[in-house]
Amino acid sequence: MRFFDWLKSLFTTVDTPPHEYVPSALTFAELDVNALIRKLQLKEDGAQRGKDNQPSAVQAGFDSVEARIATAIQSELSIAHERFARHMRAYGERQATLQVHGKFAQLETQAAAARADFTAHVGTGKDLIWKLARDVERRGKELDTFRSENKLRREPQMPESQLLHWGVIAILVLIESLLNGQLLARGVELGLLGGITQALIIAILNVGFGYTAGRYLFTNVNHARSIRKINGYASIMLWMSFAFAFNLLVAHYRAALGGTNPSEAEKVAVSTFISAPFSISEISGWLLFFLGCSFSLIAAVDGWNMDDPYPGYGHLAKRFDLSLEDYTSQKQELLSGLEEIRTSAIKKIDDLILEVDNGATQYRNIKANEARLVEQFNTYVQYLQRCGNEMLSVYRQANVAARSTPAPEHFSAEWKIASPPETTDVDSGGASIDQRISSTFEGIRAARCQVLEDYAAALQEFKSVESLVTKGTTADATVSASQT
Repeated sequence: MRFFDWLKSLFTTVDTPPHEYVPSALTFAELDVNALIRKLQLKEDGAQRGKDNQPSAVQAGFDSVEARIATAIQSELSIAHERFARHMRAYGERQATLQVHGKFAQLETQAAAARADFTAHVGTGKDLIWKLARDVERRGKELDTFRSENKLRREPQMPESQLLHWGVIAILVLIESLLNGQLLARGVELGLLGGITQALIIAILNVGFGYTAGRYLFTNVNHARSIRKINGYASIMLWMSFAFAFNLLVAHYRAALGGTNPSEAEKVAVSTFISAPFSISEISGWLLFFLGCSFSLIAAVDGWNMDDPYPGYGHLAKRFDLSLEDYTSQKQELLSGLEEIRTSAIKKIDDLILEVDNGATQYRNIKANEARLVEQFNTYVQYLQRCGNEMLSVYRQANVAARSTPAPEHFSAEWKIASPPETTDVDSGGASIDQRISSTFEGIRAARCQVLEDYAAALQEFKSVESLVTKGTTADATVSASQT
């Protein structure tokens, strides 16, 4: 019989897998209980030992076959527990790499750095903006005082651009130089070049005096003081006399250069100018005389329009506008710097928020996987115990069926699997990470609020100096309102 059983097993195990597990995608392998029963020959051993009335009825503990079953199941439990502990250690290592709580120190550092940047920016900029604001206030008061003293109720009348006026002056000098150059070249040793050079000097004197008179002398006629008005009218008479006499002398000089003794043209011109001032025989001479006087007049008008017609008003208004523009641009630059610091700090904090949020999501996923793994392991322990009791039942039933004496009492008792060894790496302190994540988010919100509060405080520091320019600009607003 043994020979036939051996021969049968030789042919029936060809397609039998080399393990006692059922193919499964579960974390813990499902046992093939029937394969184990056959491998351990539980029915055969049970029947054989039952015939021998083994184990004895008074035996309290497991016999050798039962012990072999318990050992096999405990071995599977040890394998499963090792796999369970390995997975739990991997989860713990993944939690450690998140370093969520370490972001809190970065937040504190970032908030402190932003506060230091705000303080430094305000410290360096406040002195500068304070000085500029004081300049605006001082020049605004000067302008107000000037308006009050001179009974001015209007805004300054300033040209939009002085480039056009300077262009007119340059054109006048150029035209007069070209017109006089050819005539003066007749008796000059250097020829045309020498004539143009002298003509340029004459044009600069003629046009320059007209411009200077119109810019700085004629406007006195608008002054509130009588003495300044008298000086203004006197300067007009002086300019008219000078322009007439200067251009008439130049006409005599041009005529002398075309005469019989050009080398003594200067002396001849002065002599004829004194003795016979209107004895100019050339029509071109008279034409250039009138052109010279006209150019001087145009230059005087151009100089008058170069600034406000009231003496000194345009200069003070320009000083005030420049100081106000300097203050405004510098303040805007400083405020832009504050906003840049705030934006940079908030961006870094928001990036940390995203990192912490991602870390928190990963942590929760890890903890969920841990919980599932623990549940699977506990279920598997109960499963192994059922498998062990099933195998024991097969052996015991075969044993009882073949016995002639009563079975031991422990045959009717359910076997309890031994508890698996405890592993200290299972949780790795993960329970406190929830609190760390919560405290980190609180730190993030506090750091973000602190940056915004520091930004608002820095803004207030700069706005506090704006009161200095309020008085300087109130007068302008009052004048504009009264005009409307």
